[in-house]
Amino acid sequence: MKAVILSAGLGTRFKSEKPKVLHTILGKPMLWYVLQAVKGSGIQEIGVVIGYMGEQVEKALEGEQVMFYHQKNPKGGTADALLSSADMWRSYDGYVLVINGDAPLVKAQTLRNMQRFLQMVEEYEKEKLSGVILTGFLPDPTGYGRVIKDSNGNVIKVVEEKEASFEEKKVNEVNGGVYIFYAPHLIECLFHIKPNEKTGELYLTDVFRIMYEKGYKVRTFMAEDAVEVMG
Repeated sequence: MKAVILSAGLGTRFKSEKPKVLHTILGKPMLWYVLQAVKGSGIQEIGVVIGYMGEQVEKALEGEQVMFYHQKNPKGGTADALLSSADMWRSYDGYVLVINGDAPLVKAQTLRNMQRFLQMVEEYEKEKLSGVILTGFLPDPTGYGRVIKDSNGNVIKVVEEKEASFEEKKVNEVNGGVYIFYAPHLIECLFHIKPNEKTGELYLTDVFRIMYEKGYKVRTFMAEDAVEVMG
């Protein structure tokens, strides 16, 4: 398995010129914690997508065995950011873990459990999964993207709060922003994502609707501690 850490965000919510992944917790950048979790899960081939003030991110990870990929369009969106790393996995017949660089609470054990869950489902159902989403159960999911599933547990789509219907807002299972994708299906579906009408960005979460429409199966793995998915 390979991994891509998305670290090209502008960090506007923090009202800071510093990239958001470099804001520190106990003296270490958030990105450092994410990288340790990914490495701790057993993944060795790791790419980091950088953009805004990318040289600072590179410097922060100096000495780490990672590959850097530059997102040329700072407002391209998360799908565009992931596509920036496509040289790493476009011809790979395996799985890619995708995680945001500002998710310092996600544990290595959770990432290992996601990988085991994927293997167990495939062995039981005798077919390949296209993806797994890390989710959390929140009594009050306000503000989080909801994961909408069919009666068989397959993900239909991930819908953001502002775009969710009244019924969809009742869903307590929220998107944790950590995914495992089967690379051939990922590259196929990413190219079908259209720019958001309001922002012009390409949203990675749109890939789940496309996968469902193509008949590809995506399942959810719920974190034991919902704190891990609260960004």
